[in-house]
Amino acid sequence: MKKSFLPALILVPILAITLFFAFAPDAQAALVQCGGKGQEPCTFCDFFVLLHNIIEFALFQLGPALVALMIMIGGFLIITGAGNPSQVNNGMNTIKWAVLGYLLMMVSWVIVNTIFIVLDFNTSWSGLEKWYEIQCR
Repeated sequence: MKKSFLPALILVPILAITLFFAFAPDAQAALVQCGGKGQEPCTFCDFFVLLHNIIEFALFQLGPALVALMIMIGGFLIITGAGNPSQVNNGMNTIKWAVLGYLLMMVSWVIVNTIFIVLDFNTSWSGLEKWYEIQCR
């Protein structure tokens, strides 16, 4: 029972936050910024804008919150595992892998950005100022 409850405890808030931002009344906060009342109809390019918005949401808004949650869970395991070295080890591993996973995501973004800057992808190849921005209109 305990093992099946923890994923639900983590996934339900993530789903709620994602659905809120996908259908937010404010057009600037929504993941999909087309097809609504008073907005232009969606095109194929808007699918890539949606993917871009999901990635940015996951990296810069959802990721730090999940890392903080995993650090709290790991700390709780360490504190409550006073006489049990395996529980303390699980807590330490939870903290370590949460921080390393998020750090890997951020470092990979920086590496791709650095490669594109060195290759001068932004101006000579694509004509865009920033490679990670998508412009449909």
